[in-house]
Amino acid sequence: VADVVVHGAHPRVRDAQRLHYLATRDELTGHLNRTSLRSELSRAISAAKAEGRTCAYRVASIDRLAVIIDAYGFGASDEVIVAVGERLSSSLRGTDVIGRTAGNKFGVIVRNCSDREISLVAERLRACVRANVICTRAGTVSATVSLGAVCLPVSAPSSQEAMLRAEEALEQARSKGRDGFAIYAKSAQ
Repeated sequence: VADVVVHGAHPRVRDAQRLHYLATRDELTGHLNRTSLRSELSRAISAAKAEGRTCAYRVASIDRLAVIIDAYGFGASDEVIVAVGERLSSSLRGTDVIGRTAGNKFGVIVRNCSDREISLVAERLRACVRANVICTRAGTVSATVSLGAVCLPVSAPSSQEAMLRAEEALEQARSKGRDGFAIYAKSAQ
């Protein structure tokens, strides 16, 4: 998804491009917003079905953001959210897509991803966040993320189900403590 404002373009064209950017992006991070990410996820699932491939959707949640807010304030927590988003984004391939889905959460679409690769990508994402402290104006912060993932289209035929099931997997990962990972598996219930 490329949103580029063409310099030298007619002012109405620039205004339309700016409005499109603002409507599809998260204000703090510049990543896709939840609605735009869900649309991209629908396209990724459709493409995977048409091509007979698998892809994955994962949700990454910054661990203990409330503790960071209590210790350093909301300004520092915003800096941590931006830094984590940048780290996650920088570790993705060009075909992967990231968006901010909630205050402390990012959704990541990984296209052409086998079952085996789901765990490898999750470890890479978690490692890139925990590798170095984040320097904020209030001090240095050590951050980790927990991840929940769902294999598509096998475990969820729609973007809505994919997002819900990734959240279920995230809750399972968080139940084990910080810096966890879980893949959605259908329960007996």
